[in-house]
Amino acid sequence: MPPMALDDSLERIEQAVRRPLEEVFSAIDPEPILSTTVLTAYQAILSSGDKVVINVRRPESVAAFAAELYSLKILLGILEFFTVVRPGFFTHLRRELESMLTDELDFVKTARHHRIFNRELKRARLDHRYRAAVVYSELSNAEVMISEFVPGFWLGEVLAAVRSGDAAFLAQLAGAGIEPQRLARRTLQLSWWSLFETYLFCAEPLPANVVVEADNRLVMLNLSDTGEGTVKSRELQERVLAKLARDDVSGAVEAYLHWVAPLPLVDIVDLRQQLETNLWDALFALRDPVLDERGCTSREVWRALASTATECGVPVRLEVAQRMRAALLYDDLAVGLNPSLRLLKEFDRYRRGAAKRELRRRKRDLRKSYGGDAQRAAANVTLRAGSAVERAGFLFEVLSRQVPPEFQPMTVKGAYAASVLIRTVAMGGALLAVAIAGVTGWLTWSGEGAPDPVAVATSMVFGSPLTWLLAMCGFAVALRRISFRLD
Repeated sequence: MPPMALDDSLERIEQAVRRPLEEVFSAIDPEPILSTTVLTAYQAILSSGDKVVINVRRPESVAAFAAELYSLKILLGILEFFTVVRPGFFTHLRRELESMLTDELDFVKTARHHRIFNRELKRARLDHRYRAAVVYSELSNAEVMISEFVPGFWLGEVLAAVRSGDAAFLAQLAGAGIEPQRLARRTLQLSWWSLFETYLFCAEPLPANVVVEADNRLVMLNLSDTGEGTVKSRELQERVLAKLARDDVSGAVEAYLHWVAPLPLVDIVDLRQQLETNLWDALFALRDPVLDERGCTSREVWRALASTATECGVPVRLEVAQRMRAALLYDDLAVGLNPSLRLLKEFDRYRRGAAKRELRRRKRDLRKSYGGDAQRAAANVTLRAGSAVERAGFLFEVLSRQVPPEFQPMTVKGAYAASVLIRTVAMGGALLAVAIAGVTGWLTWSGEGAPDPVAVATSMVFGSPLTWLLAMCGFAVALRRISFRLD
């Protein structure tokens, strides 16, 4: 992709920093280091001597994305209007795609993601292992983002060296304190921490967006493509892996069904059996002493769950698919760094670390609430009791706040069918009233001399074959809408 014109880029940079460029920068390299459909990136040195990267958004990128999104909305709307798919089938997809695209193009939001990510890492005491590149927010705006230049090794270079067995490059990494096996473990830990313990995760952890610093520290360069997760979604996704780590396939299936709820009208017994059959195969691959590609990552787990559910007519929401995809991308990075990685063993290690972080968090919250050394003994007892209550509370929450999957389809299908029929009858009645009023007006204006023009008009409208044909078409469309929802 050809880069932006330098003069246009400099003008936008000056608008962002709100000062003459020579007051802010001691040097700007006119040769771009990156040019994509969204941005052009330059290297520069601030007056303070700090080396930075300047990302300048292309002015035409917003219009291009908006045009593509508008065309997609029209296409999906046509499919819904002619009931090729169930009406409303793409509603959430359209909304989530629009949100994702606008977030990716807004550098103010990206800078906010970097700050939040670093703050949460610091709270979890993981900032010595991971961080996001520092953004100079005072010099950035929605179209220009200035961030630190991060020295180190590209993660893609490390992956290539491991795969090719480049001894010279691996020795160079070892001199910087970088060990691919430890890096693989940290990659998985970062994946699970961001997916299960915090509300913001990198949805597309690509090697081109990650730099490895000395001592195996991972630096995320661009958090424009992120995802958010509710507490329920985080807990249920983690519960799937936790159940598999205990060889509890039926428990993993149950957690997954609650995760993708609400379910359409399907044979829930058959769906559960198929999910368990396919998930057992994935678990055997993970437990096989002879390690192969299928046993290294969670790819087979998520594939078994998502593909089986889709084949049985259960749609997978974009938010669920995004979380699965992020987990797979992290897994692929980790296995590329260490092909002998044992996923479930590493997940058990992560759970122990997560329990310690949760304990520290609870202690910190109690100190804020009560304070003083006198409260620590009681706090420790409270923490241990609280952990047990929380584990038992998960089941209670599922049972009390969510209808079991077997009965979920029945809670909304009847109401939807009734609402469609009521709307159809109401619309038909309104059209009949308009038609009768029109015929009555025509009879009165034409001077037909009917003693009761309203009665005559009503008889004409109800006696017309066109009226009954339109009524049949309307009810056919309504029944087709209902059938899509019931399928």
